[in-house]
Amino acid sequence: MLQGLNSDDGRPARQDADAGTPHKGKGKEKDVREKSTDKKSIDRREFLQALVRLAVMKYVKSGKIADVSTAVRMLVTENLIGHAPAGALSDNNEFRRALCYKEENDNVLQANAAQLRSLYACYAKLNGADLKGYSSNQTIELPEWLQLLEDREFFEVDGKGIKFSQAVIIFLRSRMRCRDDGLSFKDKTLGKMALASRSLNFPDFCEALVRVAVVAEALPDAAGDYADWPPAGADDQWLVRRLTSLVRFVLSDL
Repeated sequence: MLQGLNSDDGRPARQDADAGTPHKGKGKEKDVREKSTDKKSIDRREFLQALVRLAVMKYVKSGKIADVSTAVRMLVTENLIGHAPAGALSDNNEFRRALCYKEENDNVLQANAAQLRSLYACYAKLNGADLKGYSSNQTIELPEWLQLLEDREFFEVDGKGIKFSQAVIIFLRSRMRCRDDGLSFKDKTLGKMALASRSLNFPDFCEALVRVAVVAEALPDAAGDYADWPPAGADDQWLVRRLTSLVRFVLSDL
């Protein structure tokens, strides 16, 4: 089914940038970037098409339901939502209202905005895809996000840091979405929309840092003296202190 779904949308091949990268030279960058290739994946449009195909196979062809739209509704409500974990049904905007759009958290990010933008630009430059008429190395895509976390030794060890799966989910939930987020790269204007749908712009990147601060049980050992990591709910300032520690840590080498 995957082979039948994976369409040619004109996405340019990714190229690694060999120079001017912020890597620490540990030889892991290739591994972490290869975990997020597009070669055997489907985008959101193709995923929705897969749901329709599954609904037809499961309900229509079996004779249980004659109407395709009813079959799709049954598949989504009974087979997907009915068995999905609570985290998969979370409201991204509710998270933003509750934790991102808070003055005290915004103050932490604003106070470090210049350095955060510099860090963001360093990792955006790793994105070597060349899209006609504009450059995609102005935004951070999933491989660059994972690379940043890898360089900062942020993947979980002994209960500290975050899981690889959490890192991917944080990236996906931090992106701003729009109705036309799956449009073709073959058109310059529409291609910019498509690029935005698979990238973190700078505000998205800041949101991703807030999400890391929320889910990580502790900063990694590499953070050293930067770690001030109270448990969630310890007091009403726990996230401010976590975010402050996190930002100081990720900016420590700049």
